[in-house]
Amino acid sequence: MSAWPRWLAAVIFALGFLTAAVTGASAQTRSLKLYNLHTKEKAEIVFKRGGRYDQAGLKKINVILRDWRRNEPTKMDPRLLDLVWEAYRQSGATDYIQVVCGYRSSSTNSMLRSRSRGVAKKSQHTLGRAMDFYI
Repeated sequence: MSAWPRWLAAVIFALGFLTAAVTGASAQTRSLKLYNLHTKEKAEIVFKRGGRYDQAGLKKINVILRDWRRNEPTKMDPRLLDLVWEAYRQSGATDYIQVVCGYRSSSTNSMLRSRSRGVAKKSQHTLGRAMDFYI
């Protein structure tokens, strides 16, 4: 008997295992424990259930990550939340994520740019695609 059928069986098994692992990961319930350092708001919010974004959870996160200077929320990019969730999970942390900055309105961003050279003119914060935090 040649090695080909065993090799093929091993590949098929590995692909099946990998597919199950990826499907399981995408179907997870994902939540973030957020603490906004400026507003002192604290919440644990589910933003994804069964691999689908939870609209009510996303709205709650939008409020916590709002521009606190203007009390102005925006729609945060859910892919950003997935990245933050992954970093949190991989860190092994269990406490709240300390949010320094989420969304920034254009006027807040301009004000910060006038005070610091480290603020980008077209900051991803103004698009809801960036968040400064520590774990």
